[in-house]
Amino acid sequence: EITIFFIAIFVHAVLFGTYRIRPLVIKANKNISQDKVGKPEKNAASFPAAEQSAPLVRALKAMLHRSAEREEMADEIEHQLQASSGDAITVLGVALELLNKAANAKLIAATRSVIKARGLALTPRLSELLLRGYLTSQCFSDFNELFAKVDQDGLVTPSLALLALRASLNTSDLDAALGHMRRLAVPLRTSVRDSPSAAPRSIMHQLIALAAQKSTLLTLLQELQNCELCTSWTFEAVLLECVRRGDTDSLKKADEFAKEHQIEYTGAAHSALLRGAGTAEEAASHFVAAVDQGVVNSELLLAAADAATLYKDANLAQATLQHLPPKQSPEVAAAVIRLVSEGPLRSDDTDTILIDLYQKHFIGVNLLLDAHTGQLLVDLALKQHRADIIAQLMCSSEGLQQHALLKTLGSQNRLGHAFEVFHACPGKTASLCNALLDACMVCKDMKAAEEVMAKAITSGTADLVTYNTIIKACLQNGDIKRLRATIETMRADGSGLAPNCVTFNELIEATIRTNS
Repeated sequence: EITIFFIAIFVHAVLFGTYRIRPLVIKANKNISQDKVGKPEKNAASFPAAEQSAPLVRALKAMLHRSAEREEMADEIEHQLQASSGDAITVLGVALELLNKAANAKLIAATRSVIKARGLALTPRLSELLLRGYLTSQCFSDFNELFAKVDQDGLVTPSLALLALRASLNTSDLDAALGHMRRLAVPLRTSVRDSPSAAPRSIMHQLIALAAQKSTLLTLLQELQNCELCTSWTFEAVLLECVRRGDTDSLKKADEFAKEHQIEYTGAAHSALLRGAGTAEEAASHFVAAVDQGVVNSELLLAAADAATLYKDANLAQATLQHLPPKQSPEVAAAVIRLVSEGPLRSDDTDTILIDLYQKHFIGVNLLLDAHTGQLLVDLALKQHRADIIAQLMCSSEGLQQHALLKTLGSQNRLGHAFEVFHACPGKTASLCNALLDACMVCKDMKAAEEVMAKAITSGTADLVTYNTIIKACLQNGDIKRLRATIETMRADGSGLAPNCVTFNELIEATIRTNS
């Protein structure tokens, strides 16, 4: 085998002119946006830089695995830097980026000691990696000490400003967070106002939640305005936090603040004000303001429908219906159906209104996602013999909802309606056949069950569950002849079905129960 191996190498060299074994190189991480907080956020390391950092990364991984001390790590880092031909700062930065969250406080401290001993100047990139290491390790005092130095050296970037804010929030230090926000307002503006990343939004949400917890939301709102950070979405987040906490007083004051400072309202902001309204008149005024601004969306319509139901306000309910788009979400559709069937719009013409609403706005909407309102519309279609609406409802729903509806109809002893719904379903799957079979069992209609079983076998949709359901029914009725016939049919089905553990368990239980 060794001889053959060397012959292969020789042949390769003759054919291709050279042969060498390339050293293992650790691939660099892909470029990651600078605004994401909690992950390495730098330009991807170039191939040469990653190759130069590979020995250091391998050595540090082994040391981290055995929990080496800081001094030992520092000595190894210095040794590797001396052996490397690359720039020391670049090599250290790439190594920390590749190690990512594996880097602990000891490694960060060792890296800093080597940087100090060599008299190296920090860069924004390396500063961020070191600060992230402290943040991940929850070494907040070390984080604050290093950040103060970075700030003093003028290296603070938008990403570093967000890190400082996050460190303060992790310790629930609102005063420190507000201090960072005031001092770092300029770099924070770049992240909060212009960044497409979700990370700045997440941090601002944490800041707002902390301020609400300490009952200083309005103070925070003023600070955000002073720092030019009170954008439409930060104001929206403040309103949503007020609603979440049921703080209607702060909600009203925040609304007044926004009007005074001419802050733009989003659809979600109007929705929050609608949900926090204390009277029907307040709710109606917020809805009119949203309509005038042209920010009517599903969230706003849902809030308006809920408010109309809560305050039994027929005018707001009518206004909600007037602004429904041609296509709507299942949640809004369910809320509107409740408005008409159970809310302030309930009348003698409810059935006609619901049918009209369905045909104008809800065709293609999966109404069965809300079991209550879905069945209400199915019942209405069954009552009016509207097979077309039943078919449309089934076409826009999924198997799980159809299955649940059949079981519900069976439990209500409405087997005829269950059959109508089943025939309207576009796909007669095994699961759906089994649900109809269950309905037959619940209604104790063995003749109907046999018909369903026969059609399932003929169409090839019968499975083990189908057969076991019939077998269980036969055992409950003491019909041994039919039971044997069912088992023989199962074996002769041609699809490889055979009695399984469930089948035999049913047989054994029946034997014990009847003492046979």
